[in-house]
Amino acid sequence: MVPCRTEVRTHVIKNKNLQKPFSSFSGKYFHTLRINTDVNAEYPIYSVSDKDLNEAFTTVGLKMYTHNDYLRVPGASALAFEEDDKDYEDTNMTNFKNI
Repeated sequence: MVPCRTEVRTHVIKNKNLQKPFSSFSGKYFHTLRINTDVNAEYPIYSVSDKDLNEAFTTVGLKMYTHNDYLRVPGASALAFEEDDKDYEDTNMTNFKNI
């Protein structure tokens, strides 16, 4: 399995000139996700740079050539991440109304 790594950065807004996540943001701080390879974390599998994610994937013999292309290869994500019993593709649509 890919080594678990989660990096979240906290940005404190000390003055008006510092970059905000969006123009109308009025908080004192915000968080940004830099990388997450832990399927048990509350964040998606993500990296700001493909280089960092590729570095983690090489530990299990995977390589990305384009952004998230490992998702197109059947079974590739099972090499990198531990599977669980939840079927993420099965969605119950009975409570949705046709408009």
